[in-house]
Amino acid sequence: GFKVLHLGKEKSNFKNIIDIINEPIEKIINYLYNCEFFIGLSSGLSWLSWALNKKTILISGFTQDWYEFKTPYRLINKNVCHGCYNDNKFVFDKGNWNWCPRNKNFECTKMINSQDVIKEINKILNL
Repeated sequence: GFKVLHLGKEKSNFKNIIDIINEPIEKIINYLYNCEFFIGLSSGLSWLSWALNKKTILISGFTQDWYEFKTPYRLINKNVCHGCYNDNKFVFDKGNWNWCPRNKNFECTKMINSQDVIKEINKILNL
């Protein structure tokens, strides 16, 4: 029964969603302010959602679990490579969207599955 919005710079490949692409920050804030909850990666949108006191499901494996804001809905898989962003051996390359310094093909995020996300959504919805 939810409308699912994708807020971003590029169109999504997902079906049955509403793409909100390249909108001004004021519009993005309005969408976030009026949402039931937000699902995102360790990015500015997740921080913005949290700052607006929205229930924020944070999917983040490339940072350590102490790094971001506190949320009871943080997903991390510590059984695979994770936390490279906080490893002093590496310098984050913010211009390289394929930055995976340990060459693990982003398993830190890929090993968080849809069932994990659905479980967090159900917590928010009290199901």
